[in-house]
Amino acid sequence: MRRFALIGLLTAGMVASVNGQPIGTGDATDVRVNAGGVTDDSCIPLEINGVIGSGGPEWAFVTGLQIGRLTRDGIESTCSATKVCPGVFTAAGARRYDAYTFTNTSGATRCVRFILSGTGGGQGVFLVAYTGTSFNPANPLCTSYRGDTGSSASAAFNPLQPMDLNIANNGSVTVVVHENDPASGFQPYRLHMQGFPCNIQPNAVLVSGRIGSASTTPLWAGVSGTQTGRLTRDGVESTCGSPKACPGDFTAVGVRRFDRYPIFNPYTTSRCVTVRMVSSDTQVFGIAYLGEYNPASRCTNYRADIGSSSSEIGREMTFNIPGRGTANVIFHEVDVPVGAPDIRYAFSISGLENPQQPSPSCYANCDNSSANPILNVNDFQCFLNKYAAGCT
Repeated sequence: MRRFALIGLLTAGMVASVNGQPIGTGDATDVRVNAGGVTDDSCIPLEINGVIGSGGPEWAFVTGLQIGRLTRDGIESTCSATKVCPGVFTAAGARRYDAYTFTNTSGATRCVRFILSGTGGGQGVFLVAYTGTSFNPANPLCTSYRGDTGSSASAAFNPLQPMDLNIANNGSVTVVVHENDPASGFQPYRLHMQGFPCNIQPNAVLVSGRIGSASTTPLWAGVSGTQTGRLTRDGVESTCGSPKACPGDFTAVGVRRFDRYPIFNPYTTSRCVTVRMVSSDTQVFGIAYLGEYNPASRCTNYRADIGSSSSEIGREMTFNIPGRGTANVIFHEVDVPVGAPDIRYAFSISGLENPQQPSPSCYANCDNSSANPILNVNDFQCFLNKYAAGCT
């Protein structure tokens, strides 16, 4: 299998590290050991947890100072349209940065999503991408410009800022996370990544969306809708080892937007699946249902939930999906009326060796039963209902 690989070029006077350990020029291989004890140098992590000026231990980095910064024009880069460099906002003031370089050797062009999550104060941090295997802060900041997140990310505002880039086969990009204000103090951040293959299990995929505008990526396309009321957040995360009973309705009134994502277990045995999510504020709750989701009956087919509404620190739930079973994961806003119309979130799904397996719209075991006989009269009626609803 062709893979994404890291190429790290160091600039004199800068510091680089692999997994938190300093390395010398030319030694930029990010060596990992998977659960089977086999070393692997290709697995780009799902996220990087860093601090400006110190980088993150998950991937090799270069850190240093750049003078000035680009303009934050509020327009995030997308794969569908190449963004022009927004220009220099100021050419003064030394700002700390961390740079990470990735090369696409997958054999085809990839649309890769980077999501910057800032948890520090002030104006926070900003993400800019440059073409090539290094970033030279001595160059004008528009030289080799490739894209940016449009807005900065901080704990006080805009906690999640995305940027999408097309990376050609054998092409390289260097993404630079920098502080917006000089000497802004302690600036922690997370850099989430979607679109890089990874062969260390459990294999995970990062999907991102906005409440009411579910992701349409073929990795896991979702659909959006509305529900009335919501379940109680009891603070207990569901686990595979200790299945949780539905906590019951907190309220049966108030229209809330939700996004729904199906997960299909293509195997004949039950699998424990982990769903981990982060969001731009504490207005997102995550629930899993085995089989269909009925927004008018929120305990019907209930399987698991994240216990507390999500925030940048992230929440997770684990639950079992029986062989050939389908689960639906729901993310919905907590309060009404909506406090923030643009509520962003991202989530990963792990526990299945093939995380891109789509859920079939019509499957013989339509009612997702796990007791013998698996195929029964309920499947026939369920199938008729789905056919009438347009399932073919």
